[in-house]
Amino acid sequence: MALRLPLPRDAADQAAIHDLQLGRLEARQRGWTAQVVDRSIEDESDVRLLIRRRGAPARVEVLGPGDLPVGPCWQAVRVRNGARVVWCGPQRRCGSELLDFVADLLDADDDVLARRYRSLG
Repeated sequence: MALRLPLPRDAADQAAIHDLQLGRLEARQRGWTAQVVDRSIEDESDVRLLIRRRGAPARVEVLGPGDLPVGPCWQAVRVRNGARVVWCGPQRRCGSELLDFVADLLDADDDVLARRYRSLG
């Protein structure tokens, strides 16, 4: 069954969802479990790329279009040991930068992440 996403309001939203779909494909090529999901929160769409990797101590939710705290950077929630922390990564571009960011979030300690990225709490 194909995931049906609501029509985004503008070209920026369309581009963000497209980038998440490409990220999903690239994550799967690396052997990770990845899917783009759309949840409704208070009548608004919340699109995310969910990524897991067998043996990793965390899972990652890359945030899609919407009002993100730090503009054009990739932002992702790392869920580890029940704690959820949002990290701000590289500029939004498709390709290895996104998946390198996700790989760091899957594996690295907070100290290592803090040297590379900004924690948004």
